[in-house]
Amino acid sequence: MIKKLLIATTNEGKFKEMSHELADTPFKIISIKDLDKKIPEPIENQPTIEGNAELKARYYSRKTGLPTLADDTGLFIKALKDWPGVKCARIADNDEDRNRLVQEKLKGRSRRQAVFKTAACFFEPKENICFTAIGQTEGIIIDRPRVKSGCLTWGYNPFFYVPTAKKTYAQMSVSEKNLLSHRGKATTKIKFFWGKYYRFRQLIAPVAVIVRQGKILMIKRRDSRSEYNDKWEFPGGLIDNGETVIQSLKREVLEETNLKIKILEPWPNILSETRSSYNYQVFLLPFIAQSLTGTVKISENENSEARWFSLKQAQKMPLLSLNRQMMKDKQSIELLKKYLTS
Repeated sequence: MIKKLLIATTNEGKFKEMSHELADTPFKIISIKDLDKKIPEPIENQPTIEGNAELKARYYSRKTGLPTLADDTGLFIKALKDWPGVKCARIADNDEDRNRLVQEKLKGRSRRQAVFKTAACFFEPKENICFTAIGQTEGIIIDRPRVKSGCLTWGYNPFFYVPTAKKTYAQMSVSEKNLLSHRGKATTKIKFFWGKYYRFRQLIAPVAVIVRQGKILMIKRRDSRSEYNDKWEFPGGLIDNGETVIQSLKREVLEETNLKIKILEPWPNILSETRSSYNYQVFLLPFIAQSLTGTVKISENENSEARWFSLKQAQKMPLLSLNRQMMKDKQSIELLKKYLTS
C-alpha cells in the first residue's frame, strides 16, 4: 500500500513545486486542502526557519497521523541587515504589498544582494523520525518585476534574479526553478534522506539502447546532484514492485521518452556500481531495442533533453559512469554495431 505524505502548506505555489520534485517518490502526495477536516493553522512563533518548519511538521503530523513535510522560508537582504528574514511572509497581507515594502526600503541602494533560504522538515510520527534539510540560493532583488507567462509569478519570484541563470524565479519553469532554488535544494535533500536513513538499497535498473536509422537515443539527466546533472544516459529506470524487467523497461521508456519499444536483444554484460554517499548499489541491465511508435517527448521532472546520436558521437558525450562503461566495452559495441548497420 502506498503511503500518504502530507505537504503541510496552503500555498499553491509551494505545493506545486514540492509535489513536482517528489513525483518520483513512493508516496501519494496530498496537501492540507485534501484533508477531510479543516485544521487550524499553528502560530509560527519560532525565531528561525528551522524552528518554524519543525513546528509545522510536528503539528500537522500529530493532527493527521500522517508523515508530514513542512517548510519555512526566509528572504535575507544583505543591505537591510537580513531583513525581512524569517518574517518575509508576514510583513504584509499580500504579495503586492510585501514586494512594495521591500522596494521602498531598497530605494536608492546599489547593493541589492539577497539570499533565499528554506528549511524543509520531515516528521514521521510512528517512528518519531524528524529530519530537517536546508537549501539556499543567492540572488539580487531587482527594481522591476520580470515574469514569463505560465511560470511561477507568486511571492517574491518576479523580483528575485538569479545571476547564474540570468533569470528571475518568475521566468523559470517548475523544473528549472527546482533545480536552482532554495526550496528545490532542500526538498532534494529530503528525498535522499529517505533513501539513506532507512536502509542500504540494491537497485535494479533496466535501460534501453534504442536504435533507429543508424543512431541511438540518449537523454540528459536533470538532477540537483552536480555529479549527475547534465550527464547523458540511456532511458530506463528502477523496477516497481510486481513488475518484470521487461515490463519495467517498457514503462520507464514510455514515461521518459513517449516511445513504445520492441526488445531486440539483451546487452552482453550486467553492470553495477556502489554509491556509498547515497547508501545504495545499482545494477544496470541494458537491452538493445527499437522504437515502434511515438514522437520523442521527455519527462521534464527527470530529464532536460533527448537526442539521437551516432555511436561515435555518443562515446564522446559526458555520460553517467555506468553508461560510459557500456560505451567502452568492445564485445558490447560489436553487438550494437550489428543493429546500427542493419
